[in-house]
Amino acid sequence: MLEHRGKYIIVSSLNQWYDHVVKMLLEHYDTEEYADTVFILGGHPNGKLSSYQDKYKDKKFIIYQLEQLFRHPKEKTWQNVTLLVDWLRESKALGATIWDMCTANQAFLETYQAIEVDQVVPLKFTESLEELENKEDPEIDVLFYGNLNPRRAKILSHLSWSFYFKRYKVMWISNVDFETQKKYIENSKIILNLHHTEDYNRQEQPRIFYAVNNKKCVVSEPSQINYFGDAIVESNDLVGAISHLLEDDRYKAQAQKGYNAFRKTLDDKRIAVYYYFIGDEGDSGSVIPKIPKQSSLDFYYYTQNKKMFEKASAVPNLNCRLVETDSTTPMEHNKAGKWYKLFPHKLKDLQDYDYTVYVDTKYSLNTPNEWKILLTESFIREVCEDAPKFGVFRHTYTRRYIWDEVIQSLEQDRYFQQKDMINHYIYNKTTAGSESYCNPLFLAGFMFRKMNDPVVEEICEYWMDEIEKCGIHDQISFHYVYQKYKEHIKEIVRPSFRDLSKLGGEDGREDGQSNWHSFFGQHFHNTTILDVGSGLGHSKARLSVNGNEVTTLDVAPGLVVDLSCSIYDIEDNSYDIVTCFDVIEHIADDTNFLEKLYKIAKKGVVITTPNFTFSQNKNPYHVREYTPAQLLQKCQEHSNDLNFFGCVNPPFSEVFSRTMGSFLLGEDKVLCVYLRKNPADIIL
Repeated sequence: MLEHRGKYIIVSSLNQWYDHVVKMLLEHYDTEEYADTVFILGGHPNGKLSSYQDKYKDKKFIIYQLEQLFRHPKEKTWQNVTLLVDWLRESKALGATIWDMCTANQAFLETYQAIEVDQVVPLKFTESLEELENKEDPEIDVLFYGNLNPRRAKILSHLSWSFYFKRYKVMWISNVDFETQKKYIENSKIILNLHHTEDYNRQEQPRIFYAVNNKKCVVSEPSQINYFGDAIVESNDLVGAISHLLEDDRYKAQAQKGYNAFRKTLDDKRIAVYYYFIGDEGDSGSVIPKIPKQSSLDFYYYTQNKKMFEKASAVPNLNCRLVETDSTTPMEHNKAGKWYKLFPHKLKDLQDYDYTVYVDTKYSLNTPNEWKILLTESFIREVCEDAPKFGVFRHTYTRRYIWDEVIQSLEQDRYFQQKDMINHYIYNKTTAGSESYCNPLFLAGFMFRKMNDPVVEEICEYWMDEIEKCGIHDQISFHYVYQKYKEHIKEIVRPSFRDLSKLGGEDGREDGQSNWHSFFGQHFHNTTILDVGSGLGHSKARLSVNGNEVTTLDVAPGLVVDLSCSIYDIEDNSYDIVTCFDVIEHIADDTNFLEKLYKIAKKGVVITTPNFTFSQNKNPYHVREYTPAQLLQKCQEHSNDLNFFGCVNPPFSEVFSRTMGSFLLGEDKVLCVYLRKNPADIIL
């Protein structure tokens, strides 16, 4: 017997063949709702329940029945149904709860055996099971794995002969260990599911669920009940179905389609992404969002503009709604739009969803910046699985005080028109004792909200009241909303440089810092240097001059570096100098990141990053970029002993030393700051 312990539950299984179901239970049911519960897996009588009760005192027990139950008079089967049924009946009498994966099994037990099944629980998509490599060209065309009875052997033999002249490779494996089985699955194009008997065509969920969960194309005989829907291909003509999928590698598209469809079956989160545009065509924000061709998310677009409505209606998978407002001027349009932004729970389309995600049209999928990453289905679902009531992102730029945001915002005419209203609002808030220190300042253009939650609705109502006092600049009023409801509002951390590491190897990497490597290699002497985010590793040779000892570090897999770990695993004061070339713009939590670099260094830290004035944050992997003033402010949080450098035409042009004044003029495409710990240490 194998025992698996989660935070709240214990799972007992007969052998390794149930490991994938164990992971499903731990991912979906290891919650307070099932605290002190022991799950017993399988279709085998794994000992009397009384023995479990003796071992696990004061626990509740759920038996999860995972076999296809049938009686076939002409054929002996590998399972003893009579023994199993007796065990279930005895366990039920001792207080156990019975789960089954299939309603056909439920009918069999209740109709013929008088055993009540408490709950039917089909196998669910399980992220922790995504463990197989997605090979570009697997060697095995068709694989069947499982118990090989005469019926299955006959079908497999027929397939082999049918595909002989096409040279398709059909394989079947049985009685191999689970790790070996996984290697065969990984190296197969199509996984075949065959029923044990023709008369009792129960769906073999454990086999199918593991394969689809790992983006494998599954072909099956038709089942009495298909719990996977479009995630698999069911056909009586197995030869025809398999031939069609193998021709032109169609199996790849079906594998992805099946994976997406299976993810969609998660019954705990229905999510809608919505946009609105209230205004005239050509106004800021009059952008038609691009929507993924395949997604389990639903997308909505609200507008009072008929031309924008017609354009949006042509976008596949985008549900468009033409609404009415009384607004006529740009300022009135802006104010009217706040209603759609703040009150998804009052929009009939959205009321039945578990979560809504509001996205400003400026951040739609056709915008060439980091919002492309944030709008992926996997990221949105990941956020919603954490179940925040109200989730928002930190502002792209650091603001020390709310007045800093006001000064920047007044450069826009729409906010300048309301400057007196904004100033009066903040003055009243400050005199009433509200905090003006702005850490963090949140974006108001991208929000996750739990639907049908009274607290969330209260937050939105309060925010609308504050907008009435402050004006249309809702980012400023949200600063004070957050102070009042901070225990219910969660900061969502954007994908950082670690997400880029999934690319692995040289993908997405360029040798774009050669001039910086050479410059600092010549200026440091007999120094230990840690280069963070080394990428392709070219920095090692260029910095390793003049007696310097260089250690390269990058979290990405498949790179030739000395250390592949987090900077937070590095001891403080362990290197003289830390260099970090064009990395900080990838880091979500730049404050703690820079603080850790500063702690690691004995003498100083070198930071380079693109100048937002030129690059305009168009790189989709950049979390944010900095103007010279913003980078100066960020560095001054850690040191006031700073040297400044710049590069006009990276990566080949000369690096120049700058005064603070010339640095702030912002004429360099790449900015560089050297933060010194001690004025006497290594002054360049």
